[in-house]
Amino acid sequence: MGQGDYLADAWEKEEIAYIIERELIISAPHMTKAIFRYVKLKATIDSWETKKKKKEKHKIERAQAELDKRRAKYIKSYNDKITRIEVIARRAREQADEDKKQEEFEVKEKANKIRLTGKIPATCFCF
Repeated sequence: MGQGDYLADAWEKEEIAYIIERELIISAPHMTKAIFRYVKLKATIDSWETKKKKKEKHKIERAQAELDKRRAKYIKSYNDKITRIEVIARRAREQADEDKKQEEFEVKEKANKIRLTGKIPATCFCF
């Protein structure tokens, strides 16, 4: 419900109360001032109650909208972090695969040297 709906409802209620009040005056001219005052007071109380209820409902709707915004913000942040983590993990896996391939290549190169020379290359420099 938008604010226009609240205004329309309040206006409608006031107009209906006015019509009922007018009918009471016309149909019961012998009505005492005390009874008329009671009817008017009751209408005022009803109007106050409606106004307060609408105000509180509007408050809760605003709070709900704020919560929805915050929730959307946190979900977006979560999704961004998950995407970032996945990218980092994918790059780390690719780097590990490259390191493995490089190490295998170096081992094959040494094996080829051994085959050609018949000697195992020295792995450390001893003085």
